[in-house]
Amino acid sequence: MSRPSQVRTSRRSSSQHSDKSSVTRPRPCERRGCIELQSNPSCIIRISPKCRGSGVTARWHHLSAGEHYCNECFDWVYRSQNPANKDFLLWYDVWKANAKVVPSYKSYITDQCLPYWVQCKLSRCGKWRMLYPGHDLALVKQSEIRCHDCQSPENECVKFVYNPYWVNTLGYTPLLRHTLLTPLVKEYYPEGVGVSPTTVSQPEGDQKKSEGTVEEEVKEKGEEEKGDDDNNDDENEEDENEDEEDEDEEDKEDEEENENRIFQNLFIC
Repeated sequence: MSRPSQVRTSRRSSSQHSDKSSVTRPRPCERRGCIELQSNPSCIIRISPKCRGSGVTARWHHLSAGEHYCNECFDWVYRSQNPANKDFLLWYDVWKANAKVVPSYKSYITDQCLPYWVQCKLSRCGKWRMLYPGHDLALVKQSEIRCHDCQSPENECVKFVYNPYWVNTLGYTPLLRHTLLTPLVKEYYPEGVGVSPTTVSQPEGDQKKSEGTVEEEVKEKGEEEKGDDDNNDDENEEDENEDEEDEDEEDKEDEEENENRIFQNLFIC
């Protein structure tokens, strides 16, 4: 029979070993239904210099089965001392000016940080590749998209899309960007019709023309009021002139009546 001190020591060592193994072991996604499809997530945005990639992180933020981002990339956007937070604040103002729903950090990541997916147009390939933000898709011809290396394997998260259950794993609402629908939905809140609010902002010229600055509005309003006052002054002057003319005519009539009375009195005498 072992001594109690030895039992406690052995239990303590076993618990320390289990804690160490749990820290070094990659964490699965905690979203229900996602563990069945992807037990070892990988960061898909990779915007932080400390991005964990497929390694160990404090928490995996779920976007969909195959799309996650590590806690280090989230802090890169969330912490005010990081450069990405300034980009988030600028983006926030644009979104809020055109949308009805207040955006979140996840909204920013899905709108600005997620890669685009393009397909190699070679008949012998046809693999899907990620194209990270920074590329102008308006300059990319779909028919000319080619892989850098068609022999390299396709990203494993592509296979999750072919699973009918994948749509149910979406943790955000996908919104269209650079779409032909943009000019057709300007009368609606864009996020309500499936369009990103950051792609429907008015051009600078139209925005200045429609909104104007506060000083211009005050100046225009002052000029309008001044014009109204001038018109009122002119009307008042006209009224005063008419009143003076009426008074002169009345005075003239009174003088004529007095002269007639004097003449009559003299005639009677």
